[in-house]
Amino acid sequence: MKKISYIITMIVLTLTLFSCGGSSKEQKSGKDKTSTKEIDNPDYNISILIDLSDRITKQTAGMNQDKKDSIIINQIVDEFIEDFNRKGKLPERKGQIKVFFYPTPKIENISEITNLLDLRFSDLKTSKEKREARDNLKINYNKALKQLYSKALEDKHWIGSDIWGFFDTRVEDYCIKEGYRNILVIISDGYIYYQPTWKKNAGGTYPGMTSATISAGQKSITEINKKLSDLEVLFLEVDPYPENQFVDQQKLLSEWFDNMEIKKYKILKTDAPGNNTTPIQNFFTNN
Repeated sequence: MKKISYIITMIVLTLTLFSCGGSSKEQKSGKDKTSTKEIDNPDYNISILIDLSDRITKQTAGMNQDKKDSIIINQIVDEFIEDFNRKGKLPERKGQIKVFFYPTPKIENISEITNLLDLRFSDLKTSKEKREARDNLKINYNKALKQLYSKALEDKHWIGSDIWGFFDTRVEDYCIKEGYRNILVIISDGYIYYQPTWKKNAGGTYPGMTSATISAGQKSITEINKKLSDLEVLFLEVDPYPENQFVDQQKLLSEWFDNMEIKKYKILKTDAPGNNTTPIQNFFTNN
């Protein structure tokens, strides 16, 4: 009888220990899930690369290109502010957004202009500073963009945009930061051409594309030996001429991005700003 009582006691003790252990494990798992959720929803690091070439002198979809660029950039800023507001907890917010060019155009006071287009919440220490920076962001952007495009159109120094060279030598330093959702927005007509470095490479590839190379049957863009899985790319205002070259532009860009292992990208043809609002919003929200 004593032996049976002993066995029963041991069984009860064992079950109790397993029950306690299971409870601890579930509590630990709950903490891990919260931590994972925070990691899966990082702050934005948005980089906006503008092709400040003679494309800005044209009209697309019945609107001057400089005006369209400004509207589109404001839409991107709206997405940045919306993410900031949605997450709350001002002291913890460290999002970043900036506009830049490659190479830097020869425009008077370009440094002062770009300073207004560069906001890093990580540099601000208090909730008050972050709240004021958020509230002034669109004001500063509209002021700077007006100065930028006015001076560019006045000076007419069309040095172009070296998008291929940017990906080759600068993209990691400029656009990728650990712990952020890294998004590169490119505003360009989609014809990647920079005269100082333009050449036909082995295998008949080019560091970009032009309407002429597409018409001649270009098969691919010269590959860049980079793995950019921590980067997303939104390519806006692609303006094919002739119209049917958009399919070729899309194919060449897609293969180029795939070769660099860019995890998410979208290529949008130029349109009235309102028509691209939803695709832009979907890019940011459907992550």
